[in-house]
Amino acid sequence: MNTERRQLVAGKLIASVRHELPKLANDPNALLIGFTTADMYPVGENWRFALGWRVTQVRAAVVSTARMDLQEARPEIRLRKMVTKDIGILYYGLPQSSNPHSVLYNRILGIEELDAVGEQF
Repeated sequence: MNTERRQLVAGKLIASVRHELPKLANDPNALLIGFTTADMYPVGENWRFALGWRVTQVRAAVVSTARMDLQEARPEIRLRKMVTKDIGILYYGLPQSSNPHSVLYNRILGIEELDAVGEQF
């Protein structure tokens, strides 16, 4: 937790999940996706927050639902989109996309972009 920002550090969350599940973390056929209700951000990026963060080299990701229940859309749809994107990238090895309607869109920086993408690869 970065107490100054009052947010969790995304990369440290991934390290924590891997530390708690070493057998799965070292299994080349597994991928890990952790979930938190706390707000988070990635170190090294000039972002106010992150809905999700992944490290492809270790096949692990974290998703934060802290900002997913804003406005009128259902938060479970937003969560499903973020997890689908992580599975597409980490499990299937799909590249991110410049198509703003693809769930693999590479510029999901907030709720507006997340709501605009579809649920398909």
